[in-house]
Amino acid sequence: MVNDLKDRERDYVTQKELIFAHKKCGALMHGANPFGKPIDYPFYQKNYPVWSAKIINLLNIHKVHLVDIRAFWLFHMQEDGKGNEVSWYRFDEFVR
Repeated sequence: MVNDLKDRERDYVTQKELIFAHKKCGALMHGANPFGKPIDYPFYQKNYPVWSAKIINLLNIHKVHLVDIRAFWLFHMQEDGKGNEVSWYRFDEFVR
């Protein structure tokens, strides 16, 4: 159902993957060492689309929990029919 709150599939970047991708891409932004290994451009052509999609998936729908607050916020960077507007929803703990 559309309104069910359930965890997202594992189609987003993990912390370990993000650190690895950041390190690899950071190497491209600095001058190459003429005595070091040459840049493996096919590696980046293969992996960049995967990293990019996983980062976008992470940012498109994510939960934010704050310390000592018994609630969380759910952010959608894009929702159907809302264009580029960011939507957010607060969920408070239900107490009977």
